Amino acid sequence: MLIVGLPIRTWCPLLFLVLAVHFPAPAQGQVPAPRRLRFKVLGTSKLHVSWKEPKGNVDGYRVLYQSEPGEEYKELRVSKGDRKVVIQDFDAMKEYHVRVLAVRGNQQSRALQGKYAE
Repeated sequence: MLIVGLPIRTWCPLLFLVLAVHFPAPAQGQVPAPRRLRFKVLGTSKLHVSWKEPKGNVDGYRVLYQSEPGEEYKELRVSKGDRKVVIQDFDAMKEYHVRVLAVRGNQQSRALQGKYAE
């Protein structure tokens, strides 16, 4: 059988190669990312940040936040069972940029990112 002038034994491996390039398999050992970042103000100086746990196994989370552009991110570590933090030095007049990363061993997921502004 000929397709586009080539025998099937020639184009079949080429087709497989094209499909493998366009539809790559997920990376082995990749840490799944958390989902659905939410914010809730708990008074004048506290901001509650929560997320939905990722599908897959994680050891815990890193929560990074900043309230001024260019400022260094502050970091909070959260154990596996917790899916929330409370930012204690919250100022409602500022905009907060938050990143949540799932951690497994010495690997981490891509960041779930969000912004809180009144």
